[in-house]
Amino acid sequence: MTVYKEIIPQVARHNPQGILLVITNPVDVLTYLTVKLSGRPPSRVIGSGTVFDSARFPYLLSQHCGVDPRNVHAYIIGEHGDSEVPVWSLANISSEHLEEYCLVCDRGCTRAEREEIFQRVPRAGSEIIRAQGCYLLRHRPGGYDHYGKHPAQPEERAARLQPLTGTVWAP
Repeated sequence: MTVYKEIIPQVARHNPQGILLVITNPVDVLTYLTVKLSGRPPSRVIGSGTVFDSARFPYLLSQHCGVDPRNVHAYIIGEHGDSEVPVWSLANISSEHLEEYCLVCDRGCTRAEREEIFQRVPRAGSEIIRAQGCYLLRHRPGGYDHYGKHPAQPEERAARLQPLTGTVWAP
């Protein structure tokens, strides 16, 4: 924390117009701290929030359902970590609500299976670290899609939705 408290004011001083993006844990706390340390308005400091878990969640659902991950849309919201929640009511596969899809899918999707999928979401980061020896930033938040490709056209970038962290109030 000491290093963080030293670095943020220096970054803010050397780049007074930049937007600061926080991608370290605990992201929500450090996003707030970055607002305080940088002197930036909250609109100029963004945290990665649950964007990584929201990238893992549809992938894990796609594995369970046996479909292409690009056809699965589902989000994790809330404070990153123990209090984050899956938004099952908005989860869909090819625009069909997940519950409707499950009725015709032969793989089933019990409450216990859903809970297991959700429990795997935060563990996926640890599994990546164990497999690679480190966590390489492959899911780039904001302007990049879940597969690391930057959309070429501005209208493509405008269509992307990401669950990021922001500071609503910073006295």
